[in-house]
Amino acid sequence: MMSDIPFSRAIQNLDHHIKTVRFAPTVSEIRGNVSGTDVERLRLETQQRFLLMDEWEKNAGRLLLTGGEADE
Repeated sequence: MMSDIPFSRAIQNLDHHIKTVRFAPTVSEIRGNVSGTDVERLRLETQQRFLLMDEWEKNAGRLLLTGGEADE
């Protein structure tokens, strides 16, 4: 159940839980909310999204003002 979590990370999460919560921790609280791989995956997805948004901006047409004139 927790074999994929480094022991040091579990101890760190347990110590934090003991200091901040008065109830016994659940397994998910000892595991932690976000793993390092999740953070890296989210960082990569965000970079890809920004590149995609830049591409959309480059390919977008010019805005038309009222009356049909293009905004420069």
